Amino acid sequence: DGVPDYQGIFGHPIPDAYVPHLIEDVLVIKGGDSSLYGTNAMGGAVIIRNRWPARDGMEIRTDTGYGSYATLRQSVSLLAHAGDWDTTAAFSAMKTDGHRPGAGGDSLVASAAVRYRISPDVRLTIRNKVAHIVGADPGPVSSPTPHNWFDVWRDTVSAQLAYCGRMARLSLTPYLNLGVHRLYDSFYSRDTVAGVIGEADVRLHPLATLLLGVAAEGVDGMVEDRATGESPDVSGLADLSAYGQATVRPLPRVSVVLGARALTSTKYGFVPLYKTGAYWDIGHGFSVRGRISRNFRQPTIRELYLPYPTANPDLQPEYALNSDLGAGYLSEHFEISASVYQTSARNLIKYFGAWPSAEVVNVDHFVVRGVEGRVAVKGVGPLSASITGDWQD
Repeated sequence: DGVPDYQGIFGHPIPDAYVPHLIEDVLVIKGGDSSLYGTNAMGGAVIIRNRWPARDGMEIRTDTGYGSYATLRQSVSLLAHAGDWDTTAAFSAMKTDGHRPGAGGDSLVASAAVRYRISPDVRLTIRNKVAHIVGADPGPVSSPTPHNWFDVWRDTVSAQLAYCGRMARLSLTPYLNLGVHRLYDSFYSRDTVAGVIGEADVRLHPLATLLLGVAAEGVDGMVEDRATGESPDVSGLADLSAYGQATVRPLPRVSVVLGARALTSTKYGFVPLYKTGAYWDIGHGFSVRGRISRNFRQPTIRELYLPYPTANPDLQPEYALNSDLGAGYLSEHFEISASVYQTSARNLIKYFGAWPSAEVVNVDHFVVRGVEGRVAVKGVGPLSASITGDWQD
């Protein structure tokens, strides 16, 4: 819903913390889009949009599942619409004994959102999601670690004030992501990801739209070894950026996208990012497309400062130039597509060795080239089938 969702210290999201009942759709952007989404979108982005009630009244969904290893899952969701108010809420819980000692765990996720129509064109939305996940790492069968437990609490809250007019959409979205992590070995951490995003999506012409935005984000946290009392010094990361994206149709069947982001980091200075892409609908189901984008990822607090298992405060951000070119054919019952792609990256962050002698360093240059394709048959009688392939070097 327009809010970055990742852990401040470790730099990645928690997939368990989503409630499928509330998801409207998921968009997967392959090849990265840091121009639009900033750091962490270097190799790709997953855009999740949650549901709102489609009509007056109330909708309640529930499902229960039971399976192997005493695994029990329960989910309940509610969507309601009344007058100027929309409300969604969901609760999801899962518990399992695991396939062997030390592999069990449980999770609990609660999510709620309220949307109020201040006027026909202005809406205020408030969201909150809490997740509690308990589990363990059982280790290898030859040397099990049944007591290597972890305990994670995360809370994400956001608000959005949006104006949706005939020619423009304006929005302001502040957000805050809090986390507390505890591990069996006396590791304890607290982290925050806080920011605000302002966007203006303007329809300049029936064949041209312009998206302009500003964003500010700060990541910080603290870590403590509760057995020894050690607490390594951690310096937070913050950035401020302005970005834009123009989509135009110079010809009836041709779309062109141009985007750029000017990001300034408190640790890494000025970071310019850009992208361009084009799509041509040739007709009769045939199409071609191409794209090139410059993306980046800043090191996480764990990689910079945590001696769990290692750290390197001199790490530099990762940069990548991603490009692809593809063609396809689509009809009512048949689809075929293929594309070639390349990622050329600098400063790839990589772990080598095993703790306590492990190290995390930047790899100077890293190149991936590949070809992928898909063939699908859809709705031929009661059957649909597809096959995909990918070769990569």
